[in-house]
Amino acid sequence: MEEKRQKTQKKKNEAAEKATRLEKVKLILDKDIAGSLRGKKLQEQVDAFYLYGAKMPLRKDIHLVEQKKIALQAAIDCFNAGNWISKIALADGSSSPEEDADDDDIANLEEDEEE
Repeated sequence: MEEKRQKTQKKKNEAAEKATRLEKVKLILDKDIAGSLRGKKLQEQVDAFYLYGAKMPLRKDIHLVEQKKIALQAAIDCFNAGNWISKIALADGSSSPEEDADDDDIANLEEDEEE
């Protein structure tokens, strides 16, 4: 019984760490850049968009890279059209992720991809 509690607690801790890490991820709201993401950066963006409350397909329906890119681009279109607003921004009373993202962050991301 104690082992089961430890496993449950470990899962809760890992989920909390992931949520904290994803809150620090800046959303990329440029469809071209989002379409060129790969690997962990692509997965982080997908997870961050879910965390921010984006209107995206279920996680089980987007497991291929191309599906993730299409879902990200569709979510960016919805955001730009004003169809959803970040849940975290609403809770914090802070600005939207679009206002937080600046050209320097996007330039830094492009440099990281080239390496």
